[in-house]
Amino acid sequence: AGTLILSKACRILSEQSCISALLNHEVAHLTQRHSLKYEALKWFSTVLFIMLMMGLIDLSPDKTLSGMSLFFIFFIMISLGYFLSLPVYHGVRRFFEFEADRIACLEVGKEQYVKFLFFLQAHNQLSDSFPHYFEWIFATHPCFQKRVANIWQS
Repeated sequence: AGTLILSKACRILSEQSCISALLNHEVAHLTQRHSLKYEALKWFSTVLFIMLMMGLIDLSPDKTLSGMSLFFIFFIMISLGYFLSLPVYHGVRRFFEFEADRIACLEVGKEQYVKFLFFLQAHNQLSDSFPHYFEWIFATHPCFQKRVANIWQS
């Protein structure tokens, strides 16, 4: 069992069909275990990255690094690793959003689900589009245009 947390978008949903679309989307996240898969990816990649860093520090030709130098190297590598991992993490989250959209469409129908997305977009709950670089690095959810296009293509 999971916990379903609904956003402020629920307050503006007046039609039963929109509420059904929203709930089916969120239930799809739960049944597909998107949160668990995402956290497993983060933990696995973090452990892998730390093991790589420890190997790189241990293999350094200069064994006379001070504790402060090691701390600084560790801090820089962690920061760089986090920034480089954002496109992967957020890409996985966008994939999960597309998957939840697809599953919700099976329950409520494509037309009704797209109507729901238009409703959210009209009430400023979805972004129209993002610059490509912004979406690739920072966006955890696909933009409205891509979600609708993906629904009609599936």
